[in-house]
Amino acid sequence: MKKSLMAICTIVFLSALFYSCNEKETGSAGDGGEKTAAVKIQKTAPSLIIYTGWDLYEERSDGKMYAVGEAETGDAVKIYLNDDDSIQQKKAVRHLQSGKEESLDFVRVQYEGKDFWTRDIFVSGPGVYLSWVMTENAFAYSAPDGASITGTQIDEGTFLAAEDGQIDGVNGFYKAVIYNGRPFGKEIYLQSETFTHEPMLKEIARTFSKIDEKTKPEVRDEIFLKFYHEAAAFEEWERFYFVKKLIEANKKSLVSEKVKEVLSDTIYQNIFDEDFKIDE
Repeated sequence: MKKSLMAICTIVFLSALFYSCNEKETGSAGDGGEKTAAVKIQKTAPSLIIYTGWDLYEERSDGKMYAVGEAETGDAVKIYLNDDDSIQQKKAVRHLQSGKEESLDFVRVQYEGKDFWTRDIFVSGPGVYLSWVMTENAFAYSAPDGASITGTQIDEGTFLAAEDGQIDGVNGFYKAVIYNGRPFGKEIYLQSETFTHEPMLKEIARTFSKIDEKTKPEVRDEIFLKFYHEAAAFEEWERFYFVKKLIEANKKSLVSEKVKEVLSDTIYQNIFDEDFKIDE
């Protein structure tokens, strides 16, 4: 009898203990039994793509990196950071369609809301996210002074990456980053009048820098007339720069008679005359 009573008590005790534990596991959250896990916010820092090409990679199940998307110089990205603010990066094998494989350094980034990996030579560093464009050909400087000129020419239309906070620059020079095949680019200094951060000037400079004799005539016409029709809303310095680029294009025989005819009844009617002068 005592053994039976003890067995019953043991069963009741274990049942109560099991129910209590189960209740804690499934009902302690107070929201229908589901647990609420803390969401870890991953640190990121703004950056820019500094090389145009197949810059975006995905890591597949074999641990290798495969190019899956293109990006252009000047495109915005976010670089993922570790808790100590160091860059999330790894060494991995890049697999090309040709079958060639090579071990390279990669950085984890977010591009247009999606996660990718990219090579560390294709992006500027964390916080280097301002987008500037060269408005003329100019030489780079290694320091913010006139005596530090280098032999490196930065071509008009080239996108640059730069840090924020350079309101006044240093002695009329500003620090920028360009692609040079090394991690996070090369730091250079440029004189303030050789580049712009104005959106329309950047578009004009970049577009005209890509137009040459190989560009189809109908494409050239479309581009020139597009800017002409938009010019009514330009600021004075934007119209000045557009006219300057149009004159340069005409000297290279890139402006068709069709475009000239459209402009013949406008304020731009004389810009193709040989004796027309534009203030520099």
